[in-house]
Amino acid sequence: MWYLYWRCDSGIVSFLQDHAPGNERWDRPTAWHIARFKAFAAADRDMRGKRTCLPDGAGVVYENGDTRVLWAFIDQALPAAVEDLVAGGSANRAVKHGVYRWQVR
Repeated sequence: MWYLYWRCDSGIVSFLQDHAPGNERWDRPTAWHIARFKAFAAADRDMRGKRTCLPDGAGVVYENGDTRVLWAFIDQALPAAVEDLVAGGSANRAVKHGVYRWQVR
């Protein structure tokens, strides 16, 4: 994950605590980063249980009771239609850098 710093003097959010002029392209979060921050916030409580790293670097699955959260590192099949925490709605297939949540019954 990333750290974000709120620069009160300039009113910006930055990855760098000490903002250097000319680095704006690299130190500001993009819509891509923000979507993943929101997914993390949505799944935070569900990621407080067991963590399993999937084979071949496919991703990480968190288990908390009957809830599962997958952070996908490659495109892959999902167990069913599950909640897509990045794009919204549901998904039948995970895409690289996607975050998904479902209930095990």
